[in-house]
Amino acid sequence: MVNGGSTGEMVEGPPTPSRDRALPWSAPPVLGLKRRGPQPQSTPVRQKASCLPISEPPPNYGNDSTLTGSSSTSKRRRLNSQVQPLLRAELHNCTFRSFHFLEQFQLINSITDIGDINAQRVLENIVDDESLAAICAIRFNVTTSIYTCLPRSYSGAQFPQWFCKFANAVTMADLEGDNHSSRRRSWIVTKDYALICNRNETLIRPDFILTTELSTTGPYSWGHVLAVGEHESKGSHDHGLSQLASYAEQVFIAQPFRVAVFGLITSNSSPVVTFWSFDRAGAIGSANLNYRSTGQHLNKLVRCLHSMSRLPVNLLGFHLEDLTWDSSSSEYPLQEATLNINKVVGLAGLGTASPSPPKPKQPTSIVLKRLLFNAPGLVGRGTRVWEGFVSNTESKISNASAVSEGTSVAVKFSWRNTLRTPESSIYELASSKGVVGIPSLIHSSSYGHISNILRPGPFTPVLSSTQSILDTEKERYDSYIACHDRMLTVMVLAPIGTPISKPTLTPLEIAQALLAGLIGHASLFFQAGILHRDLSPNNIIALKQPIRTALPTLLSQNQTHIYNLYGCLIDLDYAVDTHINGASGAADRTGTYPFIAINVLTSQEIHRYRHDLESFLYVLLWVCCYPVQTPTASSTSPGQSWPTHDPLGLWRDGGIDQVASDKSRKIVSQVDAFNRLLERFRPGFEAFKQAARELRLILWATPGGVCALIPERESGNPAAEDDEVVVEGDEDDKEAKEDVEEDSQEDDELQQYSLRNEEFDLADAIADGITNDASLTLHQEDTWRLGPEEVRVGVSNLQAFKEVTRVFGQLISRLKQKGGSGMGQRLGESKGGRARARRKIPE
Repeated sequence: MVNGGSTGEMVEGPPTPSRDRALPWSAPPVLGLKRRGPQPQSTPVRQKASCLPISEPPPNYGNDSTLTGSSSTSKRRRLNSQVQPLLRAELHNCTFRSFHFLEQFQLINSITDIGDINAQRVLENIVDDESLAAICAIRFNVTTSIYTCLPRSYSGAQFPQWFCKFANAVTMADLEGDNHSSRRRSWIVTKDYALICNRNETLIRPDFILTTELSTTGPYSWGHVLAVGEHESKGSHDHGLSQLASYAEQVFIAQPFRVAVFGLITSNSSPVVTFWSFDRAGAIGSANLNYRSTGQHLNKLVRCLHSMSRLPVNLLGFHLEDLTWDSSSSEYPLQEATLNINKVVGLAGLGTASPSPPKPKQPTSIVLKRLLFNAPGLVGRGTRVWEGFVSNTESKISNASAVSEGTSVAVKFSWRNTLRTPESSIYELASSKGVVGIPSLIHSSSYGHISNILRPGPFTPVLSSTQSILDTEKERYDSYIACHDRMLTVMVLAPIGTPISKPTLTPLEIAQALLAGLIGHASLFFQAGILHRDLSPNNIIALKQPIRTALPTLLSQNQTHIYNLYGCLIDLDYAVDTHINGASGAADRTGTYPFIAINVLTSQEIHRYRHDLESFLYVLLWVCCYPVQTPTASSTSPGQSWPTHDPLGLWRDGGIDQVASDKSRKIVSQVDAFNRLLERFRPGFEAFKQAARELRLILWATPGGVCALIPERESGNPAAEDDEVVVEGDEDDKEAKEDVEEDSQEDDELQQYSLRNEEFDLADAIADGITNDASLTLHQEDTWRLGPEEVRVGVSNLQAFKEVTRVFGQLISRLKQKGGSGMGQRLGESKGGRARARRKIPE
């Protein structure tokens, strides 16, 4: 099981009243629509830094000979200029300053906090060494008994060097009773070095860092950074905070067990420093510290710098609970670790979770072997997914590679919003209802809230001129954290597979996984009343070893046959129990940005089953277009509807209105534009074009032969006069419908004369009962509205699911017919095996 996000993680935010009004473009050109009544309350979708994946398809620059090869072999950098605006948006309204920040974050440990008296001794030791005192710019006034600190320059060229020398002089000071001197950490200037990260190619350069690496010449690694520093360069603290946030994101990416990152910003005009802490709920900072003298805050700065060099790693922002690792090579877990669990939901069978979890005789160890998914960004779930295996042996982590026994599992760490239903509870509900096509839950744990483990103590705003401002700021913080507090959770799931976004999969494997994901999605909804709401290429996985299962009664009347599902649907983080949320949908707006349905994206409708079916179409289009093959110079021209180097880039990078309008016009309304997108499909995916055309008609076809967005009617109001929708004919769309009908006849012939493979039998069993003209069985009036349980007017959710199932079954059949070219052959499948299947000879 692999958790998703190759193109973006789930996004969420507080209610925004402006989103409750119809947007200027309103509807596709074929509709004349008068909106009426209140619109559903919705959570605005915000682009986040997680929308820019760590690795992306490279752009093509025509004849630039420096960029060659397909996107599967070359990657482009995730530019900081792209990320910073998104990080600023993430931190908007979730950045606070606390008056007691230092006591709650930096000076929290009574052992490492040396206090004011020892801080004076540190300064005294520096002054006693004349050369060191000159370097650190520390002086002692005998008359006033005050130490002063006045750096010679605050320029970007000189100040970082001075600060690191001063900070290292403080951290190297050995005091009586100091038991942590062995944990040496050093401050290093890195403004001229691009730090190395094996998980993300970047040219980002912090001005200085606190690191466990003792080299003075580099190169330095993000994996060893304990704190980051930024020296203001433009006189703006907000700009410095944005820069600092980009450094913190890199630390989160490089250190998957990191739960918080410390940073500090130094002024470019005065002896002022501000400390910050970044976590998955935002950023919280200190008041400005003027360290000009011990009469001000120089003592406190010395205490903070000394403490940071000795703080236990859990107080520096590492998750350590239930983890073991090779501590001889690192004082915190970095590359590999073992998760130790005391409760197992169901190790036997892996098909269904056990309702009464057995307790193992000894703690079960999950060896975390390889990081499969690493969500970038700051605010949000911060999902990390590891591939691992179950082991009850007592082998050390260094010998873990020799342990061959055990079940392969996926281990998912994420920060769940405390107001949302736990994902593990959704899995347990699904298991109790006999849902098929999703992973089995083996174990789940929770470790605590941000509000009590990462932000200890009450929030006290920085001093202000009026008490009313202080009260307002505290009220703002309390209100925010009440709605956006998060809890660290871990789940262990099986089986483990490959997301369909991976370029190593064959078209047949992707098609089989799409069918399995569709069935898992339908089983969740029709059996358990669970709506997934986060369809993406990373949330549908392909399996080498299929799940063998019978279909539920609701999906098929044939209960005796066992079918193979070569994939499953994963990531129930944002799934909802529709029985609790009411009706058949959910009012809050979530999803992976490029794949969100049009009317959900624009807050015009509650999230329904049909919107997830719409997301299936966008997922299919995405996996067929990416990774982009390097185009020839003649194939690129300015003004194309779908840029050759990045056809669907607007869906990832554009604003909400842009993305919704682009989908509405080019996917729904303009068949020519849609067909031009199909020409962007990569080699080997030609068979998917027919499936894409059929999905478009299933979602939006009207009796007039055109495709249009039909809005949902109000409850109990089938078709009000004020809600009139006028559908105008479009000859191109009518021709497209005729082409689909002709292709369907070809499919019928293919089914009659060719191999009836197991996936086609599966699709046929589900689609049994669909009439020949069901795909266009609509009311014949010129005005209509969709019901909440309809995909098209007169076509129920279940019937539309069966239609899509047949489309995917026919797609798989077409791919298997072309298997002789090797395109559809599964890894390890022999030609003799296919020949026996064609002759219907039993294995």
